[in-house]
Amino acid sequence: MATKNSSSSRRKLLSPESLYQRPPPLVPDSIISQGHQEAVKDLIKEADKNVQKFESIANRSATELYRLSTVFPFDFFPDTIIIDLAKVSLVTRVFFFTERIHSVFIQDILDVFIETSLFFATLNIVDQGFVENLITIRYLKKDQAIKARRIIQGLVVARKQGIELSALIPTSDLVSKLENIGSAR
Repeated sequence: MATKNSSSSRRKLLSPESLYQRPPPLVPDSIISQGHQEAVKDLIKEADKNVQKFESIANRSATELYRLSTVFPFDFFPDTIIIDLAKVSLVTRVFFFTERIHSVFIQDILDVFIETSLFFATLNIVDQGFVENLITIRYLKKDQAIKARRIIQGLVVARKQGIELSALIPTSDLVSKLENIGSAR
């Protein structure tokens, strides 16, 4: 008889109604709702941070610091170098209406150096993420290549120091200061 009573008490404990009933909360509902509100506030703050970060990146890439091109008679389809706060874009043209754009992020640039001759210069960028590792643009005007190297080197130094340049200085002053930093290194 004892076995029948114990099996009927087990059935009462495992009834479907008892499985779906909510156990009494260990923490009062007011504390749960307060914790929920704090979690929502944290999520909103994180979302705002991400939006600001995204806008900062968009502003950096929209700010063109310097642009230079190769000299026409020596390069039938002139290549272009565009330097902004986030990257250096190399636009290589091979034929009419064709171009290849290769962007190198400032943090990926290991070194920048130029080779000069009497009238022209060659700009070399060492990229850690590129398989060939060396990007070369020939037949640049000598003074423009020197200025581009200084600006890129200044951006690399600022990035390695962790300096955020997008909101600090107006673009006209920024280029001259980056040149000063780049020429000192």
